[in-house]
This record gives sequence, structure tokens and C-alpha cells, in this order.
Amino acid sequence: MDHRRRASPAARTIKSERIAIGSSIAIVVIVALAITGTYLYRQSAQAKAHSIYITSEATADCKPIIDAYVKGHPGAGLTYSPQATAGMILGARKVDGMDAVEVSALPPLRLSTSSRTVTLRPEKRYVLSCGGKDDSVTSLAKYIDEYRDVGEKVTLTAVGDIIPGRTVAKMMALNGVSYPFSAIAPVVKGADIVYADLEAPLSDRVKPPYKGMAFIAPGSTVQGLNMLGVDVVALANNHSTNFGLGAFTDTLALLKNNGITCAGGGMNLTEAQSPAVVRVAGESFAFLDYNSIIGSLNATATKPGVSWIRMKPWSKDSPEDQAFVRQSIASAKSQNDFVVACFHWSEEYKHAPSASERNMAHLACDAGADLVIGSHPHCIQPIEIYNGKLIAYSLGNFIFDQMEHDYSREGVIMKCSYSGKTLVGLELVPYVITDWCRPVAVSGLQAKKIMDEMLSISGFQL
Repeated sequence: MDHRRRASPAARTIKSERIAIGSSIAIVVIVALAITGTYLYRQSAQAKAHSIYITSEATADCKPIIDAYVKGHPGAGLTYSPQATAGMILGARKVDGMDAVEVSALPPLRLSTSSRTVTLRPEKRYVLSCGGKDDSVTSLAKYIDEYRDVGEKVTLTAVGDIIPGRTVAKMMALNGVSYPFSAIAPVVKGADIVYADLEAPLSDRVKPPYKGMAFIAPGSTVQGLNMLGVDVVALANNHSTNFGLGAFTDTLALLKNNGITCAGGGMNLTEAQSPAVVRVAGESFAFLDYNSIIGSLNATATKPGVSWIRMKPWSKDSPEDQAFVRQSIASAKSQNDFVVACFHWSEEYKHAPSASERNMAHLACDAGADLVIGSHPHCIQPIEIYNGKLIAYSLGNFIFDQMEHDYSREGVIMKCSYSGKTLVGLELVPYVITDWCRPVAVSGLQAKKIMDEMLSISGFQL
């Protein structure tokens, strides 16, 4: 007799339903796994590695961007190709037979003034040719387009010649130390870096003479520099040592104690020729300064003084000194992110830079300088964009007592905005020196007159 129990019809129904449900779940899981696998496969295929070739015409503008992308996206698998047979080719033109994405590697550079805006550099667009568009290509193209906008920008403001001696010293004695500085300070201060050319020792060893061509100002004048927010001063000029090495070394100590860095002057030749470094937003800005005007006490291996080079108009242009400038700038660039080369040069009251000045400025840029600033002629001279680098040959007198002519009373404050090492914004603020010492920002017809002059001598169409 068979004693096995038979399941009831109801039990058999439940069991069948459970089997059906289990089978359905299994099918769903299998389908989901298949979909996920397909998705991951497609993602993997889309994120495939590429090699990239950058054409020679695109290298200067684009390679720093690609370097930053490779550094920030180690998993992207992007490598450089030595030949134009790469998966991606970045250049000025589309490569035949390849897909292409147009990118903007360099935004336009516009000069802003109170009276007009001038485009100094048009937008520079390039073409990213590729064997086939995928996520790697899209990611890189987006990065190139947004590169100049995502990083922290650094602002640098530069002013011209500060000579707080003679009548300026007299006006400070009558009206207080702040008098020459207070009206213009709100326009100058606030940048990440403020630079000035300081053309007089700050010392109390000697009472400032109110006449003559030798300049000195009391130590309290440093309060005015602090009002302007000055971070770094250029000392390589023909007036920093007017009252001997004692007053000059007083100046070095006073500036250091007030947190102001000095370029172009030091306790010996090594210090005078070494870059003054200012650090902002994790980047180092190195300032080098050179004097070419007679009358300075020049540093030696054992004595204080300023950094000196030979060039016209006071000496013949020196190939040895040109080589020294080239080497010192290259060395500074190898150890810092950004280099500013400053020169005390030119004939006085000349609005056009000489061939020697232009040659030296271009040499400095070619050696690695990102910005060149000149001083001494007591009037404005042109600005120039050379291979993407800004050259300001002279910004004019800033705080001084030359009231005889409009051109010695007029000048511009230069405000630069950098993204990385690229100049992305430039503003010039015109001013007029009043009351023998006091620059005041101007607008309207006065501003238009100064800016028209600056634009005209710079060769920009009005």
C-alpha cells in the first residue's frame, strides 16, 4: 500500500505560483544584469584612452591647458603623441577625414578705460579633431572652453614713479604724511599685488632738501605706501642711493619691517640681483629690477646698492648684460610661477621707447618674463602686447612735483587680471597730479585726453 501523502490541489497551486514568481524574478535579474553590462561596456568604450598631438601653432596657447587637464584627470588616459597620427589633434584647422570640435583656448583681451574699450587680443579658437566623438573628447573640449574661468584669478596693480622728496616732502611736512596718497589710495589698494617704483630713500638721517635733484623723504613716508597697499617696490634707479649707503640701508630695513618686498636693491650684489617674491593664491610672483640710468650706487659682492645694466642712452647696449638679464629671468622663471621684469630706462620726457628699450623688453619676454614694467621718463609711454605678454614702457609720474607740463603731471594706474599666466583683463585709470604732489583720478574730457594719448602712442586705433 502506498503511504506517500499527495498534495492537495490548493497546495499544488501555491507551489506552481511560487515557481512562476521565482522564474520571473530570475528573468528580471538576468535582464537587469544584461542592461548593466551593456551600459558599463558602452561607458568603458566611451571613456577610452586617447593620444593627442598639439600642432606647433597651437602649442603656446593650448599645451598649458592640456598639461593641467592631464594632471587633474589621471584616469583619463590622455597621452601626448609625437606625431600627427594621434586619436586627437589640436590645431588651428580641422583635420580632413576626422570629426571636429571647436574650442576657445584663449578669451579676448580687452583694455578698459574710462572713455572706451579696446580689444587688444581677439578670441583664439582652435579645432580638436578626433577619430570619433566620445566622452573623452567631450570632457577635454569642455575643459578647454572653461579653463580660463574656473581657476582663481590674481589681480596686479602697478603705479609709476614715486619720488616723495623735494616739494613732495615739503607738502607732507605742511599737510601730513598721508596728503600725497589719500586721494588716490582707494583706486590703488585692494589688488592681490600692488607694485610701485620708489625713487627716493626713506630715512631720517637727513632733513629733506626742498630744492635740487637729490631726493630723500622721512621714514614716516612708508605710511603712505601702506595706505596704497604696496606689496613690492622697485629700487633699481638713479635716486634710491642719492644720500649714500646709510640712508639706502635704512630704506631696506624700513620697507622690510613694514612687510614691503624690495626688488633691485640689497645689502650686496646677490641680494640686489635676486628676485623679490610675492606669493598669492598658491603661486609665486618673482620681481626682477634693473637700473640703466647713471647716478646710482651699484651693489658689489660686499657693498649695498642697486642692480645695474648697461644700455642706451647712458651706455652702449651691452651683450654681456643682455645675456645676464636673459639668464636671471630664465632662472627666476624656473623657480617661480610668474616673473615681472622691471627696468629703469629711457630718456626723460620721451613718449616713444627707443629701439634699445624695445629690444630689451622683447628679450625679457622671450626669456620667460610674463610682464614688463618700465620707469624713468616722467611721462607715459606705450603699452604693447608681445607674444601674449604685456609691456608697459612707462606709466608716468605718480607722486612727484613736476607741475610744469601736462605730460609730467599725467599718468595711468595699470590694473591687470591674470588667470594662471594669461592676462585676461587690463584696465588703465588716468590721473592728474595736483598741488605739487597729489594724484587724483580723473574722468570726462581730462580722462579722454590722457587715454587718447596713451592709445595713440601705443598704435591702437582711436
